Amino acid sequence: MTMDVSALLEMGQSLLRKFSSKSMCEAEIFLQAKRIKNLVRSRGRMEESMTTLISGCALRILKKEEYTFCYKAGWEGLEKWAELADRNACRAKGDQWVFPEGKTEILSKGDFYDKSISTLSEKERVALLERMEWKAREGYEKIIDIVSSSYEEEEGVNFILNTKGIERLWRETRFSLYLEVMSQGKGGPQSGFDTTEERTFNALSPEKVGRRAGWHAASLLGKKETVRGRMPLILEPSVGCGFLALIAPGLCADKVRKGKSVFKRLQGKKVASSDLNLIDDGTLIEPGGAPFDGEGTPQVRTTVIEKGRLKNFLYDTAQAKKGKRESTGNARRDSFKDIPGIGPSCLFIDNGGIKNGRDIVKEVKKGIYIFETLGLHTVDTVSGDFSIGAAGMIVENGAFTRPVKGITMAGNLLDFLSSIEMIGNDLEFYGRFGTPTLLVNNTIIGS
Repeated sequence: MTMDVSALLEMGQSLLRKFSSKSMCEAEIFLQAKRIKNLVRSRGRMEESMTTLISGCALRILKKEEYTFCYKAGWEGLEKWAELADRNACRAKGDQWVFPEGKTEILSKGDFYDKSISTLSEKERVALLERMEWKAREGYEKIIDIVSSSYEEEEGVNFILNTKGIERLWRETRFSLYLEVMSQGKGGPQSGFDTTEERTFNALSPEKVGRRAGWHAASLLGKKETVRGRMPLILEPSVGCGFLALIAPGLCADKVRKGKSVFKRLQGKKVASSDLNLIDDGTLIEPGGAPFDGEGTPQVRTTVIEKGRLKNFLYDTAQAKKGKRESTGNARRDSFKDIPGIGPSCLFIDNGGIKNGRDIVKEVKKGIYIFETLGLHTVDTVSGDFSIGAAGMIVENGAFTRPVKGITMAGNLLDFLSSIEMIGNDLEFYGRFGTPTLLVNNTIIGS
């Protein structure tokens, strides 16, 4: 992607000058440009190779009791568009915004940008997909089809500036792989999948994705088992991350203040296993990290739960002001089309102990290893109650024995956190969430 950063700076500063001279008026401008490339293969053949270019500008204006948000795709006619938005400012829904203050110099960090993206060849990209597909078949003769394999890369530049002195510029890259395969055997065809996302091209591991997708599909072959009762569950990191995504909204200060959080009135109290430490760290070179949040506040490391006790919530500038606290740098804005809202950056359960996932399996006399869930979107994140579908392998005397599919896991998110008995040392991130392998006791299972 060719992007004249100096031209972007000049464009943003020119727009901001229209508001800087006005009394009783605050404004924020967010400029963004992205290039996204996708490769998709199916059954060993290339089906799609597509590049998408995205650019646009967002504007937030505060005038006494009037405030508005608008955005525009592309760069043409920005000054006239900004003038029109200024004249039509009106009261928007939700909490009134508060813009952070900052020094006038531009702060920029390049740790989240992989310079090699400009020299990658199509051959190198396709080779990743071929390695991933080959690994899925290796050692699993029951794998009969590569349903879909895909590669995506994204590079972008973001520029935030406001009338209170904030000027933040940073570039970023993301790379991801996805694979779905099919196996055939007793019990009919079964599918398995896996995915990964990294900030740098060389950090991608197509072999790991292929091996795991192949194992998932091959492991599910066989007669369906009937399982009921309460028993230990071993959660693969991808499944743990799914649960963490359900817990995350309740950790946002705006949800807590409005009473829409399972954690309301629990700050300072024990909410999880004493071995659990939950951290949000936007400074990590992971897909959810960045040097600044969606308002231009520097990202920081925030300990949310320490040794099972709830210490902190996540804040943007407005909620920090209401709560008389400092912002934790958690104003999320993934696109110029989005109004910043509180959300995690890199939220993860920290490694615990010296055991990896396989070691934890060996500790279980009878339980279920879960590597797939269904229906996470149906969970009530306010009450914390959940009942979701799952699939995996029965564990007996520390070994995988038979597949289990079509089961139901039921419980409450707070009980889930308190029931975590063992935490592995194999932390993995899926998007902005990360967990090691987790052993959760006393979970209700139905078939």
